[in-house]
Amino acid sequence: MNDPELLAAIAACLNGSAFESETKAVESWLNKDPRHQAIYTELAKRDYQTQIAQESAEAKERIFYQVEHRIHRQTQRRRLRIWQCVAAASIVALLAFAGGEWLSRSTTNKHRLLEAQSPKGARSQIVLGDGTRVSLNAGSTLHYPVCFDKKTRTVSLTGEAYFEVAKDANHPFVVEAGGISVNVLGTHFNVRCFENDNSVVTTLLEGSVKVNDVVLKPNQQLIYDKATHTASLREVDAEQYVIWKDGQYYFDSERFANIINELERGFGIKITIQAEELKDQTYSGIFTAEQTLYQILEAFKKHRSFNYHRHENEIRISSQ
Repeated sequence: MNDPELLAAIAACLNGSAFESETKAVESWLNKDPRHQAIYTELAKRDYQTQIAQESAEAKERIFYQVEHRIHRQTQRRRLRIWQCVAAASIVALLAFAGGEWLSRSTTNKHRLLEAQSPKGARSQIVLGDGTRVSLNAGSTLHYPVCFDKKTRTVSLTGEAYFEVAKDANHPFVVEAGGISVNVLGTHFNVRCFENDNSVVTTLLEGSVKVNDVVLKPNQQLIYDKATHTASLREVDAEQYVIWKDGQYYFDSERFANIINELERGFGIKITIQAEELKDQTYSGIFTAEQTLYQILEAFKKHRSFNYHRHENEIRISSQ
């Protein structure tokens, strides 16, 4: 495949319209040199799929080789080992705390999938090939294909993520999480589905989504019970449910056990409640990104009586 064909194939993969031959060609190119993945990621960040459709052949090549030259120069200067993977998305680490993000490849139903993870103590942002932006909360995992198929743009989530979906009326965006499917053409919404949660919570900020057979409007939240397979809809201040993206915490009459799970993921430290009677106590509050874990615990302690202390790499909470 010559250079113009490769550039066209890269653009097709980025916007989800690639044929199988184009996908294979891009995969082959990516696997030849670890630096190719960095070039691909930078092109995705520059909205190359749009530029390549609008610019002349000379301009396309100029953009590509400018990026290629810069990546090669950075690689030589920093002597960094670029992780090699096949991707149709750019991954931008936005770490609020210590931690990292990893990509891995797998094969499912003959379609190459990518896995993006935000470990405990970290948050990250992913830009998918169609331009959709996904913010992953700590302890969350997103699976998505190298290239979206011709009908839908389907991803699967474990944990919590905020989606800003690129509009595409011909290719609905679908999030599969904990037994539900969130269908959307273009909107902003949040899905929470951690493995230990009893429910899957979908919160809509802008636009419209359909969760199974229920259509949500802005500032509505659908809570799907995993055990009973039933759903309930309520009105909320949706903005409060996505402040986690900025390292903040919002709790509204939440069980202490659930709060501790959230803090454990967010701060990346093991927290154990040793007194069973404390787990079902409820708390409310909003905490900023500047507040430490100990400041948050102290705020809760003013309203309920409990003790906590650090033992090696663990915080233990007990009754007074």
